[in-house]
Amino acid sequence: MDRTAGASAVDVTLYWNSNSPCGSAAYVLNPSGIKAVHYDGTSWDAASPGVGTGSSAAGSVTWVSNNTFSPFALGAVIGIDNPLPVMFADVKAFEKNNGVQIEWSNLTERDLIGYIVERSANGQSFTEIGQQAPRSNNNDKESYTAFDASPLTGFNFYRIKVREISGKIIYSKVLKVDRSGKQQGFGLYPNPVVDGQVSVSMNVKQGQYTVKVTNSAGQQIHTQRLVHQGGSMTQTVELPSTVKPGVYNMMISGDGYRESKMFIVR
Repeated sequence: MDRTAGASAVDVTLYWNSNSPCGSAAYVLNPSGIKAVHYDGTSWDAASPGVGTGSSAAGSVTWVSNNTFSPFALGAVIGIDNPLPVMFADVKAFEKNNGVQIEWSNLTERDLIGYIVERSANGQSFTEIGQQAPRSNNNDKESYTAFDASPLTGFNFYRIKVREISGKIIYSKVLKVDRSGKQQGFGLYPNPVVDGQVSVSMNVKQGQYTVKVTNSAGQQIHTQRLVHQGGSMTQTVELPSTVKPGVYNMMISGDGYRESKMFIVR
């Protein structure tokens, strides 16, 4: 939310209900542990002086006399009462030893039944190829690897399915590995980007590469390093939460390679 006119302080109210898109279980368990929070470009600030009111089924929290804008979210100040959902990080898939290696991390592992690795030939219909049990379930970071020893010829799409004790089902971003040997350079999808994450698919030689994202004015808004194992690899790139809808450019460079592509953020 952005200010388009005027300078007066305003009240910002955020609402929740019991209709979580991830499952039937409530995701706000203690309204008094909820605040309206704001991202300042570096970290989340528990800005609202008041806390949430209502119940798990329906409630709200108001930031009174706010003068700061974009972006806002519900924030849990009592994490054990209002657990965060699964937070994926470092999700990637790449060719290795005539198969495909899938890697991922969960930054907030708790109350999980298990992880299911799924594969698809078209990116739509998935089948299970492996399972892993959670190692910790103690609200900390855990990292995992899985290996597909018999991938399909051509395109292989992978995703991680997570089952929570509460009944929620959560999916990672879909990763694409091209084993046809035809793709060279890099591609990105989905395009347009709708949720701040873009999957970058690369087929270049092994090495370290730099990813730079710039806006239409040429200003750099994101940079990160990628370690490429060689061959076909896909990794998710998390764009800053401050990114607004518009046209952007992604450039990947390293070891004598340099290529850029345009993409749209909705």
